[in-house]
Amino acid sequence: MTGLTRSFAFSCLERYAANIANLVMTAVLARLLSPAEIGVFVVGGTVVLLGEILRDFGASTYLIQEREITPAGVRTTFTLTLFLSVGLAGAIFGAADSLAAFYGDPRLAPVLAITAAGFLLGPFINPILALLRREMAFDKVALINTVGVAANLVTAIGLAAAGYGYLSLAFAYLVSVIATAAAAAFFRPPYPVFRLTLADWRRVLSFGSYASATAFLNNIYQAWPQLVLGRILGFDAVGLYSRALMLVQMPERSLLAALQPVVLPALAAEARRGGDLRAPYIQAIALATAVQWPFLICLAILAEPAVHVVLGPAWAEAASVVRLMALASLSLFAGFLTYPTLVAVGRVRDTLTSSLIVLPPSALLVTLAAFHGLDWVAASLFIIGPFQAAVSFAFIRRQLPFAWRDLAIALGRSALVVLGTGLAPLAIAWSHDFAPDLSAGAIALAVAGGGAGWLIALRLSRHPLLDLVLPLIPVAGLKRALARPFRRGVAW
Repeated sequence: MTGLTRSFAFSCLERYAANIANLVMTAVLARLLSPAEIGVFVVGGTVVLLGEILRDFGASTYLIQEREITPAGVRTTFTLTLFLSVGLAGAIFGAADSLAAFYGDPRLAPVLAITAAGFLLGPFINPILALLRREMAFDKVALINTVGVAANLVTAIGLAAAGYGYLSLAFAYLVSVIATAAAAAFFRPPYPVFRLTLADWRRVLSFGSYASATAFLNNIYQAWPQLVLGRILGFDAVGLYSRALMLVQMPERSLLAALQPVVLPALAAEARRGGDLRAPYIQAIALATAVQWPFLICLAILAEPAVHVVLGPAWAEAASVVRLMALASLSLFAGFLTYPTLVAVGRVRDTLTSSLIVLPPSALLVTLAAFHGLDWVAASLFIIGPFQAAVSFAFIRRQLPFAWRDLAIALGRSALVVLGTGLAPLAIAWSHDFAPDLSAGAIALAVAGGGAGWLIALRLSRHPLLDLVLPLIPVAGLKRALARPFRRGVAW
């Protein structure tokens, strides 16, 4: 997988920059807007997100995965996404008042109208990003997305501070899409993208129908708790749940979101060469769990202080939701790999079949839990997570019959990393009786101790993530100590 490490590094830098920007924006807006105001935008943004999935209909994945793309194929994806964008944006705009009436809050209508305007620019962004990812040009992808994130951050905070309330988030989305489209046009690859044709529509749609259905099902499931909570418990509950979910998904939005756009092109390229994908699959799980698991355990330990620092005292109700979701999410470690792996081996239909098996009963359980409150919705993940993992592994092993022993070894090393990372935060939280308002010194000590324990555990467990971490360490002495080979006879 030539260039995978470099691509992963750029993708990581992009996602970490976005994560930091989103964390700053979340912390500031939580003190400028109420949970209900944030909840209004979350519901409106969710409707537009589902429209984006339908609009893309798998075109981006098609451009990445297809063995030989042609100018006609590129132009066809642009043409189809453009036609769908106009139609769906009109549908969202026309349904704005009806959806606002359904949720019993007129504030939802202008949010939908503003975000629908930004929706129209998608065809001028997504094909370019897909082509750049196909070429593994993740440095350009990172720059394009960073421009959009920066525009969103500045606009949202500026308008919220000026008193625009819930509308500040909608206008920020519109500005960020405009900025991203401008950056994408600047870095456009040498393909004739923006010309109308339907020459290859059969080939594009034959792939896109399965990919789009899969993506739509998964995204509507991800959005389902917020849509249901908005109807049953109101926009306050949506705001609390969405901010708790944001904290829990920080590793997913950084490392896993950085891995996913790299994994699909890399696996697809390896599959085109006839390579064995079992080792890369296990390797990706090992890398993901060495970051995701330690973060989730530490977040569960420090849920109250984390909510207090990031969101403020007014959001204290979110702490119990954060703890439950963090612990339950430990079982979802391989979910991000299922779609790109099955697509890479040419089994895009299996992605739809597996989604149809797991998502309807999962959504039903979430709906039933919503009638009992936010904590019940979070706790439902303890059932949903293992069920989804079992189905995913069943489909993956039909195409990549990896050994359970190899998976156990990879997870065992990550479990050692979790142990090393969690000791210091647990000791500090225990000594302060798990108080929500830990002092800045105690929080800093917990973070520093967890980070030191993480590095030591990576070294002692000989975790493969260490090879990616070492180049990022600025202290030469520490880098040499962590990179020093084990003496013969020492085994872990």
